[in-house]
Parts: sequence; C-alpha cells; structure tokens
Amino acid sequence: ALLQDDNALSTGDGAAGAGGATSSGGGLLAEEGHASAGSACRDALAHVALASQLSGQAKHLSETRPKALLYQAEVARIFGLQQLAGSSCALALDVYQGELAAEDRALALGQLAEAAAKSDSARAWRLLQSLAASLPEAGHLWAHVAGPVLVRLLLATGESASASALLFQVAGAVRAAPHSAAAGAARRLRSAANGVRLSHLQLLAAHRSAREAVEGGRRRGSPGDLCDHLLCLADVHLEAKNPVGALGPCLRCLSAAESSRLLQHRAEALVRIARARLEMRDLSGALRLAEEVAPQLSAGGSAKQRGEALMIQA
Repeated sequence: ALLQDDNALSTGDGAAGAGGATSSGGGLLAEEGHASAGSACRDALAHVALASQLSGQAKHLSETRPKALLYQAEVARIFGLQQLAGSSCALALDVYQGELAAEDRALALGQLAEAAAKSDSARAWRLLQSLAASLPEAGHLWAHVAGPVLVRLLLATGESASASALLFQVAGAVRAAPHSAAAGAARRLRSAANGVRLSHLQLLAAHRSAREAVEGGRRRGSPGDLCDHLLCLADVHLEAKNPVGALGPCLRCLSAAESSRLLQHRAEALVRIARARLEMRDLSGALRLAEEVAPQLSAGGSAKQRGEALMIQA
C-alpha cells in the first residue's frame, strides 16, 4: 500500500525514468507550478537585493539594514544559496546585533546553526549554545528554531532515542511560536519528525507525512520545502528496498530544483538517483551520476551526501 500510494506522485514508468535521470532528466517532468515558483523565487531575490541596496542609503541604517539582511538570508535559503544566506545572517549579527529584535536574533542564529548542522556539527553545537545563552528567558522566540536543528544533530550522531524524546518538546515549542513564525516552525517540525521516523524505520508514517506536505506544498510551499519532502519520500522508498519507487519523487525534485536553481537540492536528488540506479544494478549509470555531482558536493554539500557519492563511486 505504501508503494502504490506513490502512483499519483510518479510520472510515467519508473524504469523508463531510470534511463532518463541525468542532469537534464528533470526537465521531462517539469510542471507549470515549478516554473511559476522558480520565477517567483527569482523575482523575490531581485527585489530583496534591491531592498538591501536601498537600505544602505537610509539615514538610520540600524532601522532598515538588519531587516533587509534577514529578508535576503531567508530568500537565499529558499533559493538554495546557502553561502549568501549564511553571510547575510553573520553580517546582521556582527554589525547590528544590538539593534536586532530578540526574534530576529534567534532566527539569524538558528539559520546559521541549521546550515552548519549539514557539514560542521561542532560549530552547530556552539551556535545553539550561543542562541540559548543570548535568549535565556524567551524560549518561545528561539526554541521552535533551535529544536529541530538539535533533533537533526542528535540523529546525525546516532542518538535517536534522545532525538525522539526532544521531538515532543519541540512540538510544544511550535505551539508557542509567534504568529509570524508559525508556518516556518511547522515546516521545521515536520522535517525533523520525518527524520526521526526514518531513523526508527517508521516508513509508513514518514511516507504519509511527506506525501501530505507535497500535496499541500503545491499550493503554498516554497520550491525548497517541496524538494525536502520529495527527498523524504525517496528515502522512504530506498529504505523499503524499492529503488524504482524512489525515482518518481527524485525526478520531481530534480525538475523543481532545476526550475528554481536550487543547486543543493539538485545535488541531493542526483545522489539518490545514483543510489537507486546502483540498487537496480545499473552500475555505469550510477557511477556517471556520482562523478557528475561530486564537484558540487565538495563545494557545498553535506558530509552525508559526500559520503554517499563516494560510496557509490567505490
């Protein structure tokens, strides 16, 4: 039943999709929604860049510049530009920390920790400690940001039991999140919860949650969020030893990522396609994809994805 539920998400025959899953393969499954979402992201990035430039001309920089930097960081995160997002948050914290509101400071620190968690867990721990120390009496402002990051760090270090216990506390923090941050808090909670479900091999629950998010994301989610949930669906199928079923979500993610130029998500989709091909005994295809994506992963990919690409090549 788990595998049959993906019929609506897959386009065409999975085996046929396996043969076309190259860097241009995502174009075969491009949807109008992906194109419009990509255009919206590009427009948002252009507008926020203009706002950032104009904020530098204001008489009181401390009133406008920090907000412009944080907006730029969030749009860059959605657009997959992790370096720009990180540098914008770091600049806001270094130069305007005294002028930042508590919630803005929490979001900036949380975004830095979230980015660091993918490649440098020690730095992520330090950022989380700084976040807790700087806002000790306003947990509702930062717990919903830091909690999911901490859950992922615990999973990455093999502490699945601790991650599961913390998840319930994170759910409580999400309910107390400010209204302006509620949507982002719910997104981060769902992502963290699905990570815990995958670690405990609760595949049906993870599949249902990710599928629900994908269907809702068509109307109100960002392309980056949609890709996260599609990759979760792919992971479910790979854990269930169904590489053909993983191809549909991967190809949809690849299409959305290429339409919106989400380089990190594109790389992650290609790694999973390579893994699916390897499990289908298409050794040459798996090796070609792993070699193609390796330079991008070396430049900015997560340690886990770099490791998977290297294992496929080996």
